Amino acid sequence: MFHIVAKTLTYFLTLLLLFVVIFMGTALLRTYREYSAYKQKEVELTAQLEAKQAELRARQEYLRMVLDDPEFIDRVIREKLGFAKPSEKVFRFGK
Repeated sequence: MFHIVAKTLTYFLTLLLLFVVIFMGTALLRTYREYSAYKQKEVELTAQLEAKQAELRARQEYLRMVLDDPEFIDRVIREKLGFAKPSEKVFRFGK
């Protein structure tokens, strides 16, 4: 009788252990997938941040040149707006 109870208890504990291992493995796999997704999102956001920081530096440099460099202002006015000094003639060619 004791032998049958011991065998049954062994089978029960083995099944219980197997269930716990499967449950924990599934939870661990789900957690790892979430971690991977968050890691990928972090990489994407870091790249976006670096791009925005580079854009900010370029705009700050442009602003610095607008505020501090009269030659830059003169060149921008001539190139973008097509202005000229009174003694100059502007020739425009079709594109």
